[in-house]
Amino acid sequence: TSQGPTGISNLVYLNPYDGTGEIIAPIDSSIRAVNGLDFSPSGVLYAVGRNVSNQPVLATIDCTTGAANVIGIVSGAPGPAITGINFDSQ
Repeated sequence: TSQGPTGISNLVYLNPYDGTGEIIAPIDSSIRAVNGLDFSPSGVLYAVGRNVSNQPVLATIDCTTGAANVIGIVSGAPGPAITGINFDSQ
């Protein structure tokens, strides 16, 4: 979940049976406005969002603590924001 374009995002667990959500942890403030998450084939959780300078970034997220490791700025990103990430080749 994201609390606006500059707000801290939360990592949330969604129950697949009833759709209820539970906050696991706030995502590290080095990446904000997270609007796309996906697990890589090797099980690493990647996220796209904005850094504190409002630039689009790619990061990995620790699934238990919410700690973020910003990999880098996404250069040439279309539009004002990246809105998704997907490792499915289909």
